[in-house]
Amino acid sequence: MAKLKNAVPRKRDIALDGHRGLHRKGSRKDKVHKTFDEAGPDAAQKLATEPGLAEATYPNWRTTFRRQADTAVPVVKPARVAVNVSLDAALVAAAKELDVNVSRAAESGVAAEVMRLRGERWLEDNRGAIESSNAYFDRRGLPLEKFRMF
Repeated sequence: MAKLKNAVPRKRDIALDGHRGLHRKGSRKDKVHKTFDEAGPDAAQKLATEPGLAEATYPNWRTTFRRQADTAVPVVKPARVAVNVSLDAALVAAAKELDVNVSRAAESGVAAEVMRLRGERWLEDNRGAIESSNAYFDRRGLPLEKFRMF
């Protein structure tokens, strides 16, 4: 079946690209946006300025490229610190056998423990407020309780 040149695209033929709006997959605009994401504004600008682009389109893209390049947030990797840790030899051997990254596993375990302890500390610090709030509702009941259906 031949495609009509000016046919309205179906939803499956359209790519939703965040703040950039709707455009056809594989279209020039799609290629320019992908180039911008993968290679940066200069490469996208070079592709966008090739012949055949509508006259008003390029200035709009150029403004978008500049704005995005100016507001781009650099990706920063978290700082790593070397730490000596003593672990059970059998556990380390089993981890190596299973191709476990011991550093990442230890990091996730430490992160879970830190989160747990912060939660406990928060509960302890706010115990008075929580008890006061519970006592208030014990005395007065829930607001709008008479409208509850259960």
